[in-house]
Amino acid sequence: LRWADQPSLDFIAALLQDPGLNGLMLIGAYRDNEVDASHPLATLLRGAQAAGMVVPTLALDSLALADTTDLVADMLHMPQTSIAPLADVIYAKTGGNPFYTVEFLNTLYRDGVLTLSPHTGAWQWDAARLGASNAADSVVDFLAQRLSRLPEDSRQMLLTAACLGNVFEMGVLAVAAAVPPEALSTLLLPALEQGI
Repeated sequence: LRWADQPSLDFIAALLQDPGLNGLMLIGAYRDNEVDASHPLATLLRGAQAAGMVVPTLALDSLALADTTDLVADMLHMPQTSIAPLADVIYAKTGGNPFYTVEFLNTLYRDGVLTLSPHTGAWQWDAARLGASNAADSVVDFLAQRLSRLPEDSRQMLLTAACLGNVFEMGVLAVAAAVPPEALSTLLLPALEQGI
């Protein structure tokens, strides 16, 4: 919600103020460290509370080591005891950030540190390479590192795409980037392969 535009926030406010919408529950998410008292979302929340609406807040913290272990065990379909050393390193590198945990695990797989054994069908990892894996200090730095590994023309295409918004049509991107439509797939393929 911290990125919602004013018309979207106005629409939410109208929904909340409509007495004919009994039983409506809206669930939204935002980073409280990015929404100060002057942010339009904060204004909307204050208005809702002033109107007598119940606005419960659930603050989500980083995962604990046990939660990280559960997450990694579930993702790899392995017992917690088997993946505990892997989860320990992942937790130390990511600080329990759920998004970063998943992305770091994917990076370990892409980099060949985490592999699926063709003989046992179980996940295995190279402990030496795992310990030496370079994790960024923050999620933003981590994502910046991932983007920096892309070819320059792919990064430029992503920059143009970002200017169009989080959803766009390929034809519009081709026009905005002044690139033939048939060249887009080649330019975007490295980013798609990296899950960006």
